[in-house]
Amino acid sequence: MRGLYKTALTVLGMLCAVSAAIAADAKVEEREVGPVGTFQDVNYVVSPHGVHLASVARKGSRMNVIVDGVAGPKFDEIITPTAPWVDPRGPMAEAQAAGTVVNNLYPSVPVTFSNDGKRYAYLGRQGTEWVLIADGKELIRTPVEPNQTAAAGMQFTGDDGKHLLFASSTFNGRELWVDGQKMPGTYNSGAGGTEGTTDPLISPDGSRYAYVAQIGRDKRTVIVDGKDAGFLGDNLAFTADSQHLFALVRQGPVVWLAVDGKPKIKTDGINQLVMAPTGNGFAAVLQRLNPPGQFLVFNGKKVEGSDCPTFVKVVISPDGKHFAALCSMASNVYFVLADGKKGQQYDNITADSIAFSPDSAKLGYVASSAGKFFVVINEDESDAFQPIPAFFFSADGKRTVYSGLQNISSPNSPGGVVQGFPLVIDGKVLKLTRAWFIKTFVFSPDTSRYGFTGGGGPAGPDIFLDGKPSGLTGNFLFSPDSKHVVCVGYRPTENKHGIFLDGKLVHGIEYDARYRAFTPDSQHLLWMAREPATGANASPGSFDWVTYVDGKPAARCDATPAADQIDGWMYNQFQKSPPAWEMGADGVLTLVGPVGDVVKRFKITPSSDTSLATMLANTVK
Repeated sequence: MRGLYKTALTVLGMLCAVSAAIAADAKVEEREVGPVGTFQDVNYVVSPHGVHLASVARKGSRMNVIVDGVAGPKFDEIITPTAPWVDPRGPMAEAQAAGTVVNNLYPSVPVTFSNDGKRYAYLGRQGTEWVLIADGKELIRTPVEPNQTAAAGMQFTGDDGKHLLFASSTFNGRELWVDGQKMPGTYNSGAGGTEGTTDPLISPDGSRYAYVAQIGRDKRTVIVDGKDAGFLGDNLAFTADSQHLFALVRQGPVVWLAVDGKPKIKTDGINQLVMAPTGNGFAAVLQRLNPPGQFLVFNGKKVEGSDCPTFVKVVISPDGKHFAALCSMASNVYFVLADGKKGQQYDNITADSIAFSPDSAKLGYVASSAGKFFVVINEDESDAFQPIPAFFFSADGKRTVYSGLQNISSPNSPGGVVQGFPLVIDGKVLKLTRAWFIKTFVFSPDTSRYGFTGGGGPAGPDIFLDGKPSGLTGNFLFSPDSKHVVCVGYRPTENKHGIFLDGKLVHGIEYDARYRAFTPDSQHLLWMAREPATGANASPGSFDWVTYVDGKPAARCDATPAADQIDGWMYNQFQKSPPAWEMGADGVLTLVGPVGDVVKRFKITPSSDTSLATMLANTVK
């Protein structure tokens, strides 16, 4: 199936129920990119960026993959890898931060895209052969050996898909293929032991890879970029600039910290190895047996005064110039060692709370003493909170916000106190009632403004903007220039649902809205809302998803289960769904959705004749 772009300039009021372009002024381009089918017949995968669509469709007794309207070869089966990765480190860290398991964020899918969406790959079976297709071309064709048990994983490296890694499981371990070439030996998959995560390691820029291979019965060695590196090590780690590979090399009771296979630091043991987020810096917690204890090395030099029974966690600042290490002297004696300086002592410090601001100028963490909790920023303590407060920094690092439950003095209340939920922004306190709790807090792009949601009722959380109640419930978004804010929600005082721009209702919504976005120049606002279907072919009770540009309808798609599957709304709350509705850096919106019996991709360019200003001038009364 091949589709060609076509441009349609339409007039306001001409709503085409089964085609896409119904815009008044916006330029709308459309292209057929896949078939529409039931969940059993078609499986959709959307690229992480670029809004590319893969449809795994049944054709009689065979299967094929259609990417952006172009059908691939037919197969007896399209095989879904066990995991959508070969290197699990990034996804595992992201899942831990989100408080869920990795498969909730990254479910297994039959087609793998590069992060920018420009490359794709999948595995098919034809008879007794596996065929790996990459970018529409056959890359690997290999017999399915008796000892091959599954396709273990597939992953493009880097943002632009520099390499394609494919792993298959065998009874002897996992085999790795890179860009269609079989790599030496096999490797074991796992994490948590003394060797750390043993899956292949991909460098930050995606250009390099390394793993520990089993070669035959008796040899184990590190493979770097497809070649035997000539040494055996574990806990592999690339520097942030991808130029150097660190490893722990064990020689009897001695553990060496090696760089590019060359021993650099001799130790009794290494408990943690942390790479700086930029450059080639690192920090390591080294073990000492006599006298027993640990000490810290930063960028190759021992940190004086860093002796500690146990270092719980080490964090390096974004600029790579500073470090913070959590030391535990005993079960209830903790302090943070920052750039060699010992901080205040507490009964406990939450390890995962330790963080530098994005500009590396501030260090914060949450600590507790005598049953009370404190937010500590550059050793400056907050007032006491109940468990457990939280804090974060603005994107430029210049602003700080924290919040939590507190007992507040109130002479007229029973016991003389009431529970409140203060929000502290740059040291200034905004008091909230006990019924209030913060759900989301956002600084505007230039950090001059802020908004948050919390509390609320059946209509959704209340929205506060710049410290004041907006009178709206729902969700909100600042424009890129920070001058405007759109709220999708409800105004209880007027019993009105809709799109509110700078507090004014610009479009009423009877049902729900799924997406909203400003253009990068902050001149236009687009959103997608569910509305009753229109047109001669609209069946009773059916709905459409309609995309609006500055208040004018621009594209209409069917609100069907296929649309939900494409958008990722059929999955759980932790699912990291690829965007099927994406605003580009050029101000062009790209979306995909079902229209009749095909799926179409639309590119919508706002007209210079409409804007936020024209929409506000015609606000709904």
